[in-house]
Parts: sequence; C-alpha cells; structure tokens
Amino acid sequence: MEVEGTIVQIMPLVSGQSARTGNTWRKQEFLLETSAQYPKKIFMSLMGEKIDQFPLREGERVRVSVDLESREYNGRWYSDIRAWKIAPAGQELGGSFNTLSNMNQGGYTPSTMSPGSNSDSLSGGGAQSEAPDPLSASSAGEDSTGADDLPF
Repeated sequence: MEVEGTIVQIMPLVSGQSARTGNTWRKQEFLLETSAQYPKKIFMSLMGEKIDQFPLREGERVRVSVDLESREYNGRWYSDIRAWKIAPAGQELGGSFNTLSNMNQGGYTPSTMSPGSNSDSLSGGGAQSEAPDPLSASSAGEDSTGADDLPF
C-alpha cells in the first residue's frame, strides 16, 4: 500500500536489545500528513537498516510504501504501520502497484478503450476500433436539422 504526504514530525530514535534473540534493534517513528481534501495524520515507523537507507526530513513531501499489521495482546488489538520504502513525492517507487499511473504506462487511455475491445488494447497492441462518441450530435438523437427527438 502507498501513502503520499508531508513528514510533519520525526520522533527520537528508539533502540534496544531483543530479550528473545539478544540482537539489537532500532526504530524510527514519524508522523505523515496526507494532502487529501480532508488531511489525515498517520503515525508510522522505519525499522533497522531502513532508517539509514531512507533518511527523513521534516517538511519533506514523500511517497511511502507501507505494510499494515495488527496483533492481539491481552484481549486488545494493536495496529502497526511499517514503512519499507520512501521516495520523494511524484517519484515512482517501483514494484507492481495497482495505480492509475502504472496502468497508463501500458498504453491505456480512456480514448483507446472501446466497449467490447479485447485485452490487447490494454498493452497498446492489437487492432483498435474507434467507438462512437456518446455525446456527439449524431448519437444524441438529433437529426440533420438540429432538432432532437427527445420527449422533453
């Protein structure tokens, strides 16, 4: 899943040692605010080497790939949002995301699709038939005099 927004706050780096394995761990938490009509604040974290791989700066607009996870503890559920890839906003993150921009890379545009077209149109190949424009005068029920045959 991808989220785009501005980093509004970076929390202090937290580290420790696993009681189970004895390995050390590091966690960097930060607050991201989306830029939608109704902005949302999302608290997420980076773990381990990802902290060094993706340095954070407050005020920076970024696109973040996250994993969502919930777990139960003593009858209550807790959710965790972990960032695994961060890039400047507007830059593609790579991978196979179901976004409109990735669909357009395959040659799909609304003008190239027509009702009943085959899947070859999605990849930009194959024969494409030109569909009539449903809003043009000839298909809106008007005759050559400009009068329509609509009852209202």
